[in-house]
Amino acid sequence: MRDAPSLLSQSDTSQKSGRSSPVKTFPITGMDGHIIHYKPLDPNDHDFPPELEDLLYDLNTINGQTGIIPTSLKPVIERPGQPDRTLKWLHQHAYAPDDKFGLVPDSPTTATQYLTRVENLVRFAKRAHQLGFDEISWNNEVHTPTLQFAFCGDQWPDDALVDSLSWYASSMNASPRVAYHKFPIPLSRVDYTLFINPIVDKDNRVPEAIQKLSVALNGSINHTIYSPLSDFPLALSIETKRYGGDQRKADVQTAAWHASHWTFLQNLAGDKVSELPFLPGIIVHAHEWKFVATTRRGKETVLWSSYLFGNAITTVGVFQIIAGLHRLKKWSAEMYWPWYKKHVLKLGGATG
Repeated sequence: MRDAPSLLSQSDTSQKSGRSSPVKTFPITGMDGHIIHYKPLDPNDHDFPPELEDLLYDLNTINGQTGIIPTSLKPVIERPGQPDRTLKWLHQHAYAPDDKFGLVPDSPTTATQYLTRVENLVRFAKRAHQLGFDEISWNNEVHTPTLQFAFCGDQWPDDALVDSLSWYASSMNASPRVAYHKFPIPLSRVDYTLFINPIVDKDNRVPEAIQKLSVALNGSINHTIYSPLSDFPLALSIETKRYGGDQRKADVQTAAWHASHWTFLQNLAGDKVSELPFLPGIIVHAHEWKFVATTRRGKETVLWSSYLFGNAITTVGVFQIIAGLHRLKKWSAEMYWPWYKKHVLKLGGATG
């Protein structure tokens, strides 16, 4: 099995991905009874899964600036003469223990360096906003550095179970497999994904199970034909748009991508797919990071959209984005991967 790939930096174009096609409206009807519906991300909806409500509650807490900053940064943030008003307005509940963020003890990255990197991300986002960057430039200048900071670097462990990958020029090869795409729209792609790195799992049965599944599925254990990802279960999608980009278009692309993902999982797990309550996603409109999710019942996929949890043009907003990403990383490791091991890899009573 290959080692997990790192975050790539390549280039994507709307023309190559088919994104210039007319945008469908919901509901989207597909082959063999498949359909995609849209619902507002409303926890009061009677079909809203309790597990999704729990995650949304945590994102709402993050949006309220609670538990978004490692405690080790408190002295540098509260230093006399702090010029950043958004930091001066913080309350004590904004801080949380470092281990909540997966920070490596005794990291060579100091609190000052950490804060400087966050401030640089804000500077990049403001520049992109002011200069009217297109989607590719936002990805290259802002979103990729944000994900690299959130998941890579001296302050984070090298052997993480959940990692991130960006798709740009090579996204032509990152399409869902045709067998799982059931709708009369171009094959949908997303800009980034969080994936599971199975070799980090301490369960020694995993490598053989991955190998068997890969052989059975002609070389890939996820719903795409993208070879660099073939050994990795996909957990979370991130679709990006420039400032002023079409929300409906982002919703349709995300929903279609998720529908293919669900069909893949359903083919392998059968009715046990009902034990996976939702799949999460993020739609980024320039500086605004919004949470979305999909649920599945039979051949019906429902997109629940959306909830703003972070804004890249303020320092506190970047801390919220990073905290939100780590909450979704936790979901990937603690909910999605155990379900995948049990019902896709067929490792009952899985350990590790």
